Amino acid sequence: MSSSSLTVRGMVISCDSEIGRNGIFHEIDLEATHPIHTQGIVCPVSAQVGLPIVMYRHLKEDPLEMHRDAGLDNQKATYLMIDPISGFAPPEWQMCVGSVTVMRKDSKPLTHESIETIWMYHDYILDLFGDNGSAPRRTMTSQGFKEYCARYKDDMLLNGRTEFANMTVPL
Repeated sequence: MSSSSLTVRGMVISCDSEIGRNGIFHEIDLEATHPIHTQGIVCPVSAQVGLPIVMYRHLKEDPLEMHRDAGLDNQKATYLMIDPISGFAPPEWQMCVGSVTVMRKDSKPLTHESIETIWMYHDYILDLFGDNGSAPRRTMTSQGFKEYCARYKDDMLLNGRTEFANMTVPL
């Protein structure tokens, strides 16, 4: 087995206090021994639309028992953990989340553009929950996700985000 097959390209999603130092997203090569493989949690909406994303929280402390620290907020991670029925993330994913590592469950490489698109899909879904409770369920399908990804890519290219030119849709 080659050494390249032992690693998976994932992304770290920085919490608010680390964005200035690390950016919102930064690449990480995940070895087979990384705890994401044994302790990661599949993001519910991503699983429902056919592209399961696994998330691993870096902090070990119970966020519900920690002193509240706004620097540990991570809205992107919170969005990725929303429940497909209620539109809410579990309480432990709503505050003091800290930085997280994410990867595709299928072990394909995760790029900046694809994780941004996945996060923005969740943002879009959350807007639908506010409009009409049944609208998100009609959109949270594999086909609905693919259509959103194609629209988002087109929008980014129209806005001069040339880094999206090589993003393959479907993800």
